Amino acid sequence: MNKRLERILNFLLIIFIIVALSCSTKDPTQPGMTFSTCSLVWQDDFDSNLSNRWRIADGTFDHNQCEFSPNMATVENGALLLGVDIKSTTEDVFPEKPFWGGECYSASSYMYGRFETVMKPNSLPGLVTSFFLLEVVKDVDNSLVDWYEVAIEFAGKTDEISFALHWMTDRVKQSSVKVVKLDFDAAEA
Repeated sequence: MNKRLERILNFLLIIFIIVALSCSTKDPTQPGMTFSTCSLVWQDDFDSNLSNRWRIADGTFDHNQCEFSPNMATVENGALLLGVDIKSTTEDVFPEKPFWGGECYSASSYMYGRFETVMKPNSLPGLVTSFFLLEVVKDVDNSLVDWYEVAIEFAGKTDEISFALHWMTDRVKQSSVKVVKLDFDAAEA
């Protein structure tokens, strides 16, 4: 197998499989904690409809051009398909958002472990395709208190990938982002 094809297969495949591995109840920061003490918690091969392990988004967030809709998340041929479409009606909750989009997230929370995904980004300019781990904490008036995110994103371009860390210090968002140029178009893998 040539190096280019090997890289493509390592980064992307047409299917989207999430594997979550969680270590035993031991504290992972303690001495003696190794990968061998981890066990598979769950895996979804998307061989039927979305299981009760997933939640489908139906809102939006700042700086996003999509309103998320459950109609934009489907399972087909062992793959989770998250779609995007131009809105044809203004009878929606967020009329200022010009597109419908799909987003899903796990119903359970995981404090640590190994997470894997195989994904293919959409080639539409300006569209973000991402796999991320996120914790958001808000106080009683719904203002943001803490925000921790690890994101792997194709942010509008499919020939580069970004690795981002986001966090808050004294209620101020901070980020560290590394963009890596790919020698292939991930949308065509």
